[in-house]
Amino acid sequence: MKIVLGISCYNVIVEKVLNNPTIEIVFFAIGTKVGDEFIVKGLIQCKNIAQNPSLEFIADPICVYKISRFIEQLNLDIIGIVHSHSAPPFPSEKDIEGMKKWPIVWIIVSNISGSMKAWLLDQEKNRLLEVDIDVREYECSYIDLSK
Repeated sequence: MKIVLGISCYNVIVEKVLNNPTIEIVFFAIGTKVGDEFIVKGLIQCKNIAQNPSLEFIADPICVYKISRFIEQLNLDIIGIVHSHSAPPFPSEKDIEGMKKWPIVWIIVSNISGSMKAWLLDQEKNRLLEVDIDVREYECSYIDLSK
């Protein structure tokens, strides 16, 4: 299993995360699943409305609603959540709880190094699976709704 990112989306993630080291940045990856590959067609950044955004993220629900309406028109799905940690890119306990509610790929990016790892929770076996990240050269759009 792998998640496929266009190089432009990969670069946006790293740039936004490294340029905002004091808060957790949050994006939704939209796209399709083909076989065992999650193909990211675009990234949409939402505002983190958590009371303590340096330690956790809560995506603005209005942004999530706008994304759901947008992807409906494009016949795409939310296939991943991308967010940053001021630590190595491993899921926190809060992330694991979030993965139970959003059973999609979670990409976690270190805002210290820019390194990233992708994770999926196997709910049947209650274990984390690391998902390969495959960066390719193709068009991947970015929309900023975090303002």
